[in-house]
Amino acid sequence: MSLAVNAVIILAAGSIAVFLRRKPSWMRWQRWATGTLLGAVGVKLALDAPTPATAG
Repeated sequence: MSLAVNAVIILAAGSIAVFLRRKPSWMRWQRWATGTLLGAVGVKLALDAPTPATAG
């Protein structure tokens, strides 16, 4: 079963790569969106960092 799922993921990734190669404006949008989301996750992780435990 995992082989089939991995094959579907590989085929989907290949199809998306071909689509993005043919449409450069979509590739720019995808890079911008990905960068924005990764930046937002980084900020959230920085703000939600747990405080260190104190020995007591």
